[in-house]
Amino acid sequence: MKANRLSKTKGQSTVEFAFAIVFFIGFMLTIADIARICYTWAGLQFAVNEGARWGSVQNGISSTTDLKNKIIAKGQELRVTINSNDITIYYPAGSRTSLGYFTVAATSTVTLTPFSGLLLSVAGNHSGTYRVAAETLIRNENF
Repeated sequence: MKANRLSKTKGQSTVEFAFAIVFFIGFMLTIADIARICYTWAGLQFAVNEGARWGSVQNGISSTTDLKNKIIAKGQELRVTINSNDITIYYPAGSRTSLGYFTVAATSTVTLTPFSGLLLSVAGNHSGTYRVAAETLIRNENF
């Protein structure tokens, strides 16, 4: 009688493990995507800060292209993809040579794993990507 009962439940633990491992792997992939998003944001913020700092000590940058190239180069050092079109430089005073403040902003896109994309689609993001933004405000220095 006892052997008969064991033979009916022999594969139960294997089936339970198969269900549990799917959720565990999905959870780990989601944690990895969140870590990639945080890393991208930190790298993007650092690149924007360094580019703005460099731009603030250049007394009247000849063009914003130089500043964008500096931000892109710093992003490449950190393995963060930044496109030139995703960088915005705003001079409220209207002049690059004034001692006013200027703002540098940039965005980058992180492609998510399908499981994380599925979770974000529940939250309303159906593209499978996540846009990360960074912005800094800095004062022009007169040297």
